[in-house]
Amino acid sequence: MLRGTPTGIWVHVEGDNTPNYNADGYVQSPDVTGSLLGDLKAFLDAAKANNILVTYVLWNGALLRKQQTVNLFWDNAKLQAYIDNALTPMVVHLAGHPALGGWDIINEPEGLVYNNKPDASSCFNTVPIANSGAGWTNLNIPMEHRTSNLKIKKKNRILLFINWQAAAIKAADPDSLTSTKELSKNTGSITKTFVLIILIMSDATKAATRKVLRETWLSTGNEKIKHFFVVGSKGLASEVLENISDENFAFHDMLILNSTSESYTSLTKKVLAGFQWIHSNYNFNFLLKCDDDSFVRISSLLQELEKQPQNLLYWGFFKGGSSVFQKGKWKESEWFLCDTYLPYALGGGYILSSDLIEYLAKSAPLLQQYKSEDVSVGVWLSPLKINRIHDVRFDTEFKSRGCFNDYLITHKQSANDMRIKHNNLFSTGKLCPSELRARYSYNYNWTVPPTKCCKNFDPSLP
Repeated sequence: MLRGTPTGIWVHVEGDNTPNYNADGYVQSPDVTGSLLGDLKAFLDAAKANNILVTYVLWNGALLRKQQTVNLFWDNAKLQAYIDNALTPMVVHLAGHPALGGWDIINEPEGLVYNNKPDASSCFNTVPIANSGAGWTNLNIPMEHRTSNLKIKKKNRILLFINWQAAAIKAADPDSLTSTKELSKNTGSITKTFVLIILIMSDATKAATRKVLRETWLSTGNEKIKHFFVVGSKGLASEVLENISDENFAFHDMLILNSTSESYTSLTKKVLAGFQWIHSNYNFNFLLKCDDDSFVRISSLLQELEKQPQNLLYWGFFKGGSSVFQKGKWKESEWFLCDTYLPYALGGGYILSSDLIEYLAKSAPLLQQYKSEDVSVGVWLSPLKINRIHDVRFDTEFKSRGCFNDYLITHKQSANDMRIKHNNLFSTGKLCPSELRARYSYNYNWTVPPTKCCKNFDPSLP
């Protein structure tokens, strides 16, 4: 190896020695002896001393003969075990090393077009594999296969194998470079700038809810925006993992976080991981975080964004002075800052400018995470001199305040509510069949402490 040259190093190759599988074929650790992490770092240290840039290549795709490795293609749970117990520990251990140029998921992919039929032509004929199911050397790991109910072909096993690992690497080390960038087909989108990225918190079991959103307020086709449904996949059953993979393969609009589980206690981690991933993979001006029971008027929101400060923007419906929860699922056992929560925009929907997302993404390792993600964001941004805009058109509290045509975001909407609002906008240009009030609103008073901010309920406000 010459000084000053880049090099690629295989980590597992075909899986003969690493990772460490148990008797059932699930990965338990990076290797049997426990030395692999240290060996990988020692190699990088030596490379740094000799001015060599290293790319670690996980697998060799030319000849996969180890059944335990082959099973990673077919069994989502086994692939997830590899990610959780081997890949993520390696990435975390080596993150930030100056000699690590990046990660390559698989090398020598010529097996992708092997059709098990002799062909003397120098221009290899791939036509026979079109409907044969062949796709990996002698192993018949197809580019597609039918789902368990045999209704439609849509699973790409090879790309799932590659993309899940690439996404896990980015989740563990957002600054890392991988051979592919995301779970959807939209690679290379880092070169385009979107006006608005929308992160919609969802979970793996809510496919029907996501369908409603795609058919209503996400159906605008506006190229200025891009949306992602954010779901955690850690610990999910194999069938559920396959379902969300199928869904993402069909719509290419899901951010599947392999290192995050689905529970209220992990919501803050999930939101922050989403911020980090978006910051690493996209250019954008603003980010909207909302829930999958929120209805958003995209066109009106984009128009209003033009009137807002373009930098250091934290825009939503703010709350201040609330008592800290001492019990129940919202109990904040880590809270010690003061007797009340700090001002924060409610989580049914709020907007942050890209510079604040960058700040949060880069500060993530140092940020204390609280049970409530919206409370957490308020705390993280509390020391900063930024533009906090309280807007009564964000109906984003724990319960909707009613229906007003001025609303930009409405939280706590059922599937039927969303279809009614969408159809009404389409037919009349108005959000509500008739305006109604369920609760009063207020203007936030920024000149007083949080305990006095929100006392003046005004019946004239929407």
